[in-house]
Amino acid sequence: MGVSVESPRYLSRIEQLRKVPAAIRFLSVEPLLARIPSLPLAEFDWVIVGGESGPGCRPMEADWVREIRDRCVVSGVPFFFKQWGGVRKGRTGRLLDGRTWDAMPQPVLRWHHSESAACAHTDAVVLAPCEQAGP
Repeated sequence: MGVSVESPRYLSRIEQLRKVPAAIRFLSVEPLLARIPSLPLAEFDWVIVGGESGPGCRPMEADWVREIRDRCVVSGVPFFFKQWGGVRKGRTGRLLDGRTWDAMPQPVLRWHHSESAACAHTDAVVLAPCEQAGP
């Protein structure tokens, strides 16, 4: 489950995603329309970044992408660079600093079904946080 965050204006969307018991939580930072220096990476399994494409597309700065990529690398969050975008995105490609960035996430068990928490009078299923196994 993911959420789009195109610029700092949309960072509030991230808090809602943190509440979702998904096996993979990702940030879709596309189209990246502005620098996002405070993009939170904790509790996320994947970051996808890409530029806007098509007529009237707005430009994306390489340094904005590098900043997110570098933070992902340091934090151990898989980073996927989708495209530079543009009117002819096939010509702009998807190389960033001479290579493609194709990292994919691994599912994480964050929640489990709690039979004791199920409501006796409805068909509701209640999800409860599970404990992470230590090393």
